Amino acid sequence: MKEAGYAGLLPFHGYLAPISTDLPEAEALAVATHAMKDYGFTDDTLAFFVPSMSLQSVNGQRAWVAEYTIDMYSEWRFHLMAAFGDGKIGSYRVELDADTGKARALTWDLQEYQEDRSYTQSTWGQARVYDVALLPWLRELAEARRPFTEKDEASETLLPLAGRAAHDQLFRDAGFSPEQFSAGLPTEGDIPQEEAWKMAKEALESEFGVTGQELESGHCSAYFTIADPDHPQWFFWIFPAGDRQGQEFSVTLDAKSGTIIDITHSAGGFG
Repeated sequence: MKEAGYAGLLPFHGYLAPISTDLPEAEALAVATHAMKDYGFTDDTLAFFVPSMSLQSVNGQRAWVAEYTIDMYSEWRFHLMAAFGDGKIGSYRVELDADTGKARALTWDLQEYQEDRSYTQSTWGQARVYDVALLPWLRELAEARRPFTEKDEASETLLPLAGRAAHDQLFRDAGFSPEQFSAGLPTEGDIPQEEAWKMAKEALESEFGVTGQELESGHCSAYFTIADPDHPQWFFWIFPAGDRQGQEFSVTLDAKSGTIIDITHSAGGFG
């Protein structure tokens, strides 16, 4: 790249071509992987990452550098990244002597954000970042979530009421916020779904003149949220049929009192 005039695009460290005294790349990768396992990784948790190898000049010495970055196309990423993004896992870097393969350093790019506290299987979702000790629980959560995405190829938000509640409970059991994973089921003292739906229809008819026929012939998704466990809510997302086809309505009501909290209408729904 230097000869081609692109030296300015290279990072501050220099990339090197292999020479005869360097450890072969495959052997260097094996040594780096062993160092990662000594650090606490397993074959399962290493599967979160894709390794890449390069020869570099580090502090004036030849070094094999192994970079372990998130596997952007893995199945586990599909199951979990919608929940909290890639930024909490980070990437790892292993530096080895180029000729002997002796490990010089292993660093994690999120080390400075690691908190000075311990987590359990029921609290790790509260962690600011996920270090190597938390990754087995992350993988378990990915496996536990798999059946929900297999039932509906679009999104967990299209699962039945009980399915959404079970899905979000997985995350709450791991310490994630009920505000983020709020789906639940009504319990004793809560208004049943049929009664809540009747209240929602009455509110829509009163507020917007939507008829029962338009509502019953259309599509409705019901959600029960426990973001605030003391004040659960029913939420209905409605796409009427007939003359109102293509419009979108929503009704939120207090699951204890039946009070209408919010009611909305959009003329450009998804139809």
